[in-house]
Amino acid sequence: MKQVSLHILLFFMLPLLVVAQEYPTENTIAFYTQLAQRDATYEYSMSLRASEDEKDFWKDQIHFEEQLAQRNPMGYHIYLRTKSEAYRSYQKQCAGACEHSEHYLRRAAFYVVNAQPDVGLVYSLDTKKPQSKD
Repeated sequence: MKQVSLHILLFFMLPLLVVAQEYPTENTIAFYTQLAQRDATYEYSMSLRASEDEKDFWKDQIHFEEQLAQRNPMGYHIYLRTKSEAYRSYQKQCAGACEHSEHYLRRAAFYVVNAQPDVGLVYSLDTKKPQSKD
């Protein structure tokens, strides 16, 4: 009898769990919003001396975002949107007077372009190598 009750309970709880996965809670939204704001602030204020350090940082950041997109698409969307807003705000304050590396500028362009509400596709700023026809 216990086993049947457990199956019935799970049967009725499953749709609630699925809905909970699809719609983020206020805590989830707040978490990814704060994380994106913190990351954006760090990124436009960091000054890495060595080019290799900066390459490693951006490589790790891209890897983190890819993993987030795979594991939690809604969290990634919130993160990307918030980071885009932070970068746009910073660009207005900076007005082109701030100096940043090419790595930073490429990621800033990625955030600004890919988090726009009308954009249904994710674009990449990386160029593809031409393929030769045989």
